[in-house]
Amino acid sequence: RALEPRTHKWIEMLGQWETQKNSKKQIDRVYKGIPMNIRGQVWSVLLNIQEVKSKNPRTYKVMKEKGKRSSEHIHQIDLDVSGTLRTHIFFRDRYGAKQQKLFYILLAYSEYNPEVGCCRDLSHIAALFLLYLSEEDAFWALAQLLASGRHSLQGFHSPNGGTVQGFQDHQEHVVPTSQPKTLWHLDKEGLCAQGSSLGWLLWMLNDGISLGLILRLWDVYLLEGEQVLMLITSIAFKVKRSKWDMKTSRSGLWARFQNQFFQTWTLDDDTVLKHLRASTKKLTRKQGDLPPPGPTALGRGPQPV
Repeated sequence: RALEPRTHKWIEMLGQWETQKNSKKQIDRVYKGIPMNIRGQVWSVLLNIQEVKSKNPRTYKVMKEKGKRSSEHIHQIDLDVSGTLRTHIFFRDRYGAKQQKLFYILLAYSEYNPEVGCCRDLSHIAALFLLYLSEEDAFWALAQLLASGRHSLQGFHSPNGGTVQGFQDHQEHVVPTSQPKTLWHLDKEGLCAQGSSLGWLLWMLNDGISLGLILRLWDVYLLEGEQVLMLITSIAFKVKRSKWDMKTSRSGLWARFQNQFFQTWTLDDDTVLKHLRASTKKLTRKQGDLPPPGPTALGRGPQPV
């Protein structure tokens, strides 16, 4: 069966990835959408999965077995898995094949990187990887992502939280100027403490935006790294949400904030990505004016990708 032309172009580009790296063509194609049948291959290249796996051929199996024998996190990980992507057919069945794989990935990672250990946010991230990658590759994708200084995730999940503070210090420079100031006023009420974390963003995306759009925003994040995280958050705020559980509100101010933002856009996925691309280009032009990023707390694990 002949490949669809767009897929064929992507396969050609994968064969020349290093020479195409960071080219306008490569970046534009990611924003236009990675074909679903090769998304796993692209993620693998973006996170150098095959290279790190070949250098650590037995690590996943060893960590997995160690976790089975002695992990203190087994019960919590089981609870986290039970509530992850439950509307997706792959994760619908309790103790089904994908849930089991997700459980083992999180168990192995809690042994591999005890500084992070068991963190609910990681369940959502690993589940996204499992949609397109094998069990071991999804483990290494998670490991590479958290070891990557470019993506600045380790600090979100480590006790000292250095990256979170650095990220908050830089928000006003990164968020598009069109973002209403309400978001920043909320900080006085202590409501923005979670607003910078990827876990909060993932929860918001999983709760109210289609999986197709989540995956496309995730493609961009894997490609671009930390610099687009707040842009994606801003985009997510603007995308009209079909559902919102107002019971999660912690104050009337937060409720008004939700209503203000979640009724502004009713755009299709392509248009949302076009807005994000325009914002990224604007950010790139202003990059020289940004103060240096905050320190990233790296735990043990592979070197940054």
